Amino acid sequence: MGAVVAVIAVALTGCSVEVHTPTSDATEIAEANGSRLLRALSSTALGAPDGPALQAAVREQRFGGYGDVESLTPAELARQRGNLRAAVYGTARSSTGVEVSAYVSGTAQGGGLSSSATVYGCFRALLTAGSSAVSSRAVPCPDFETSGSETERTLVLDLPAPPGPDPRATPGG
Repeated sequence: MGAVVAVIAVALTGCSVEVHTPTSDATEIAEANGSRLLRALSSTALGAPDGPALQAAVREQRFGGYGDVESLTPAELARQRGNLRAAVYGTARSSTGVEVSAYVSGTAQGGGLSSSATVYGCFRALLTAGSSAVSSRAVPCPDFETSGSETERTLVLDLPAPPGPDPRATPGG
């Protein structure tokens, strides 16, 4: 029996074991939803001629390729968030652009029907009209009631990559 244990120990050395739980899977889903929303916001900012137009586009939910984003007040978010993957719940003009407050979530099912988890998080993103650059930071979500299977997390979002050179451009102009 000792030899079997040694073989297993040797087989596991040098490799990482990744344990997937409904909560870890839900976190990955929420982070993917947040990253997708950041890319959509970045695209929206790039196409906006100025700050007021950018703020209006965000408020009117004109997100390229991400049409299921709601634009809500914090009170509406608290009432409807159980059905949302992503929502913008506030915009504010700043000296450098438009600050967007957003909510994202992810739900994952475990092995049994009763084993599921929902992870949610909020962030603020600073957008500048005419630019695809976006900065974001995690913020606490507004206060709302949660159930036992919901967990607020600080999410790690992938920022959109800046656009590369135009492939149609020729060197030297």
